[in-house]
Amino acid sequence: MVDPARAARRIRLENDKETQALMLRRSRAQEVGRELARSIMARYITTMLLIQELENDFSYLCESAELLGRATFRVEASLWSDELDLMTLGGCLHGVYNALEAYFLRVAKFFENNVDQQVWHRDLLDRMILEIPDIRPALLTDPDVVENIDELRRFRHLFRNLYKTRLKAPKLRIVYEAAKKIADDFLPMHRAFLSWLKSLAEAV
Repeated sequence: MVDPARAARRIRLENDKETQALMLRRSRAQEVGRELARSIMARYITTMLLIQELENDFSYLCESAELLGRATFRVEASLWSDELDLMTLGGCLHGVYNALEAYFLRVAKFFENNVDQQVWHRDLLDRMILEIPDIRPALLTDPDVVENIDELRRFRHLFRNLYKTRLKAPKLRIVYEAAKKIADDFLPMHRAFLSWLKSLAEAV
């Protein structure tokens, strides 16, 4: 006959094994849940951090545009003839473009994580025009603004490689016309993109 005591011990052992397996599964599920929660929180934090960084970049763009206005006042007072004033204006135009490029580069690194180093100045601008399905919307949606930024981009290359030559007032006038309202023109696109980012942060 089967000893009842031994049968009871076997049942208890089997139950203990099942209980341990259940506890292990629960522990693993809880760990997966914690990892998922940490991952969601990390994505939320990085997205909110990007929003604040882009706000700071836009503030710097506005500051650069204000300096451009002050430099233009001096250039116009000297009738676009003073070389030092022209160089100051060129530096301010360069600063406006750098502010925009820093903004674009931050977006590209966050969503696409790479930029072709050989042609990245133009490539970066081209990317900002694109909507990437299931990744992000286009940042730049106004063709006129894109054209003005590209004018600034070309001037940036000229200004950075200035050597044994002088800035010409007619060229500076063209670039200034492209840049003088760039912060105001970019503002609606900046706001729309940040609004989308906030929706993204809330959805993760």
